[in-house]
Amino acid sequence: MAVRSLLHYCLEVPDLALGKQFYEDFGLVSEDYGNRVVLRCTGRHQDQVILVEGLRRKLHHLSLGTHESALAEI
Repeated sequence: MAVRSLLHYCLEVPDLALGKQFYEDFGLVSEDYGNRVVLRCTGRHQDQVILVEGLRRKLHHLSLGTHESALAEI
């Protein structure tokens, strides 16, 4: 199988502050970057969740990982 891991997911949400608070309540650490919020587990340098503003809640995108040798197969 070419895909090895889920790196992060990105959601559109109508209220960034509310979305940010939801994930912080579960222990994630947030950083604001203009019109998006990046959330990570404590001590990790990999984004787990990204929030962007949108009219309604929906999946914006997934980020998947693989080995360089599998890129041709994908």
